Amino acid sequence: METALTERQTGLSRRGLLAGVAALSLGAALPVKAGPTLAFDRFMAVSARLCDVPLFSRALGADILALLSHEFTDEKLNALIVLVEGVSDDELDFRANGLGPLVSRLVALWYSGLAPMKSGNELVLSYTDVAAWPATGYAKPPSYCGVAFGEWSQAPDMSATVK
Repeated sequence: METALTERQTGLSRRGLLAGVAALSLGAALPVKAGPTLAFDRFMAVSARLCDVPLFSRALGADILALLSHEFTDEKLNALIVLVEGVSDDELDFRANGLGPLVSRLVALWYSGLAPMKSGNELVLSYTDVAAWPATGYAKPPSYCGVAFGEWSQAPDMSATVK
């Protein structure tokens, strides 16, 4: 008598399998190119500074860095890292350095989680981990629970949105 393997036996859930298939399809959709020589942690720190919100999804960060490395040269990516790490917010001028398109693309990818493809379609990199959710200070992606049952019925604490 045959029995189906369970998640406990295999260590793989349906959600985990779907996430793996999605990651493989993303990799197949992108041409192979060597990644930039900058450290990933530096990229994440610079991204968080440019988006002005904490960014926790390293998986989304890796996808965004991979996309950017196909669209922009390693020299441009490294120049952005060096510039952002080296000056205060008041001194950042991306237009003077020719980095405006890169910064716009980086911020758009983090906030939307959508990557336009050559076919005209958009590839969804993430919906739940994008910067738009923490930027509001109170919103969560639909279907993500809060701390307790019924939290949605409470008015949001708007004091977190005022700087």
